[in-house]
Amino acid sequence: MTGCASTSSEPTGSYARQVATAGGLRLEDQKVPKAQYDAALSSVTDAGLNTSVLASSHGFNMGGGAALGVGLAAWLFSPAAPEQKDAVIAFAPMSLGNKDQASDKFAKMVGEAYKKAFEEMEGFVASPVIYEDFLGKRYKVAGVGPGCAKSAEAPSRKCLFTAELETPKESEAPKVAVSNQREVYRFGARDGVLFEDTYDADAFDKQTFLLNVSKHLPDWAYVYAAPVRKVSPPMIFHKGEVHYFVVPDA
Repeated sequence: MTGCASTSSEPTGSYARQVATAGGLRLEDQKVPKAQYDAALSSVTDAGLNTSVLASSHGFNMGGGAALGVGLAAWLFSPAAPEQKDAVIAFAPMSLGNKDQASDKFAKMVGEAYKKAFEEMEGFVASPVIYEDFLGKRYKVAGVGPGCAKSAEAPSRKCLFTAELETPKESEAPKVAVSNQREVYRFGARDGVLFEDTYDADAFDKQTFLLNVSKHLPDWAYVYAAPVRKVSPPMIFHKGEVHYFVVPDA
């Protein structure tokens, strides 16, 4: 896992903050001493490191009310706030078609990324990408593997991830976005394209799963991993890289 963050200063902030803000989220960067920042974000290259090890090994506070890259105010949000939920953010080219076509194509891309993400995790078997049109349109993928079984009595219980079809908004591409077009379709974090269910939060390696998902999305799509108190900070995943909400202090 490679730790990355922009060295941009306010008001634009870190790469992660720029993406999150463009996607409709309210998160602030955390300033860290430059020496600590450089050490943390240049030395973490071991894909086996999880985010709690990453944070603790570099002295980032994960248990004192704030976490790497998230101010105290973020912890005071309602649990239902968008900042507390994983999401996909995208600035899709209008070449995908009209809004309905773009919605369907993007949701299918996300579903296909779910399948590949499960297949890259040891011990998992993924279902095909299933299209469902019942009380809403969606593509869904079920994975069976570590952390998905509720108990020994239910070994076949599945981790279910769904890509909901949501109508995008026409928007100007933000500067941070990888886009060759000025006008794009924006899928914001609040649109709720990503939906998850039925996994054991203490056993399922959701961060690795979401990181894998990001590898298989187009360049113009991003995954937001919500913070988990005392475990992991908020992060933006893009093409298999991790971006934190941090900037170096002067």
